[in-house]
Amino acid sequence: EKECMLKGGENKGCDELGEQVNHLKNAIDEWNEHLTPKDDFRNESIVNWFEEVGSNLMTDENDLKIKDHSSALAPQTLLSGAVVVGNQPQKENDDTNLEEIKRIQFSGGGSTFSMKLSKEKIWDEVGLSCWHGCNADYENTVEAPGIEELATKAFGIGPSVSIELLTFKTHVTHESTKGETETESTSIGFSLGDDDSGDEFVVDLFFDEKFGTIVFETVAGQSKCPHETGTAAIEDPRLAITYFPPQHVFPDEDMVFEVEMSNLGVGEESQFVLYAQHRDNEGSLRLILDGAPFGGSREFTNVLKNTSYKKSLIVQRGPRMFRYPPLDLVMESACEDASSQINDLTASVFDETKSVSQKLYNRGVGDSAVIEFVQPCPKVEWAGELKRDRNFVVNSNSDNKDNLLVTVFNPNHGEAKFQAMIQDRLKTVLLSYREVGDLHWSIARTEVEDDDGNPTSMELDFTDAQEDDYGYASMKWKLANFVPEGIYEIKVETECTQLGGPADFDMFSTPILSGVIDLTLPEQYSQVLPLRDTVLLGEELVVVFTEPLRCEKPFTFDLQVIIDGTNYRFDREELQVVCEDRKVGFQIDPTVGIDVEQVMGKAFTVEIGKVGVDSLSNIFDANGNAIENNVKFSKTLANINLDEASSSFKFVLEDIDCSDDIIGDLADEVKEKIMLLLELDASDN
Repeated sequence: EKECMLKGGENKGCDELGEQVNHLKNAIDEWNEHLTPKDDFRNESIVNWFEEVGSNLMTDENDLKIKDHSSALAPQTLLSGAVVVGNQPQKENDDTNLEEIKRIQFSGGGSTFSMKLSKEKIWDEVGLSCWHGCNADYENTVEAPGIEELATKAFGIGPSVSIELLTFKTHVTHESTKGETETESTSIGFSLGDDDSGDEFVVDLFFDEKFGTIVFETVAGQSKCPHETGTAAIEDPRLAITYFPPQHVFPDEDMVFEVEMSNLGVGEESQFVLYAQHRDNEGSLRLILDGAPFGGSREFTNVLKNTSYKKSLIVQRGPRMFRYPPLDLVMESACEDASSQINDLTASVFDETKSVSQKLYNRGVGDSAVIEFVQPCPKVEWAGELKRDRNFVVNSNSDNKDNLLVTVFNPNHGEAKFQAMIQDRLKTVLLSYREVGDLHWSIARTEVEDDDGNPTSMELDFTDAQEDDYGYASMKWKLANFVPEGIYEIKVETECTQLGGPADFDMFSTPILSGVIDLTLPEQYSQVLPLRDTVLLGEELVVVFTEPLRCEKPFTFDLQVIIDGTNYRFDREELQVVCEDRKVGFQIDPTVGIDVEQVMGKAFTVEIGKVGVDSLSNIFDANGNAIENNVKFSKTLANINLDEASSSFKFVLEDIDCSDDIIGDLADEVKEKIMLLLELDASDN
């Protein structure tokens, strides 16, 4: 015999288990047979139970008989006085008496309708019982001593007694009985009632012979909440959306619905609740009803029957999303709403409800219906060095002269990355550039490897970039062999599928940044000015370069002058230096303590750029490119006899009357000014 392992680890024979299974199935079948309601229970009216079954069970031939008592749609007194109307169908037995309708009618409002049948029987039984020989009846003669005479002595010994025998007869009768009392009582009844004022019920009641229970069936009337099958509804809500918003609603605009509410029930005034099913409100849509926030349920009282009420319902976009699942707008009786003051908790146990709902949506139908706001083309922002500096420079000092790293930020990264957004409206996120002064934008390119591992280029599209969890994405802009040197403007622009509306919703662009691509080093242009080899002390020396220099103070370059044959060595701080555009000019200042006669005729050397191994200075062009080699040259200070030296200049005055007297006076005045400035004596010519 095979053994079967049970879940608890117990081994049993499979045949034994099979017998248990069959036994269990038979038991289930028996239960199903006895628990299945009878189809003909409606034939067994509860009124018949009182009249027929009840009378048999609760009475016998010696008991009081229960008379027929029925509750009808009309009282019996009215039925008996009814008049037959002509032109009515004739009954087969030509019986013109109205039939009694054995139904029960009761009204709501707190009163109850009760029916009860009680029976009580008491049995008292007394009988003989055997106890100490059962019953006895006999007589006895008894003899016993008695006192006949009593005498007392005066002196001495004590009383003197004379005793004689006493004789008497007894008659004994003994009976033993046993008494018992039995009581039997039975009560069967029911109560019908309803708390809601205005409710009316006509009920048929039946009994189940198998279980002895009462079965209720409502056949007419009117009920409020919860509405009972078989009655007219006092509250029968109707909800309709009479106006839907357009398909294209901009994200900052309100989505407006027009809702119509009415009561189709028979109640003159009713109370309803309107609410939106926020369970499905995934993206925190904001709802406004009649100008007030509509977060919970809104209760409406005194709703008249067959009267329509129109309400404006506004739906506003949540903080992040643009597409939402539809929301169910529900209208129901106030007693079915948990937040209502008249909520009836028993309403929740009824499967049937008069609650109605409509879906809020503006795009699609059926399962594809959604609440959708027009999603503008996703935003993109500058990030990294471009955001910090607001420009870019690619020069000879750049770590990567062939590419420029461009980093952008996705402000909607919490919703989706650029790569995922292309499944919606987004098409591209491209970097564009143009040279300053040009109107045409070009698409930047980046270098990638093809399937064979060979380098190739493609449009720089950030939807192809690896965006991190913080929303940042970086790509290299290929410059070498694609973008010549120059001054450029760049932008990153998102492009989306066109909606046919404003162009702003089909694209988004970052602010335009400007930058320079300059890999050319500055060089000295032509010879040092003046071109002669001999210069005067204090005369300006000028070096011209091929492009504008970085001339902001403090100057970025070193400048050193060494006069041969002397101890004079001057740096930039001891000289008068001027840097303008493409020129660097300087002069040896004779007022810094130079022995002029000593340096006359001496040669001197000049070096401009990076002087000294540890120096960080250099000549830089405007874009930060450093000159490759220092500028070096030599000149000679002119050997001039200062005692014989002279200087002349022309002094011009405009709008002055020309006469000998005026000229003479002005000449004398100019001479005095010059002598004063040069600290000359009157004896000097």
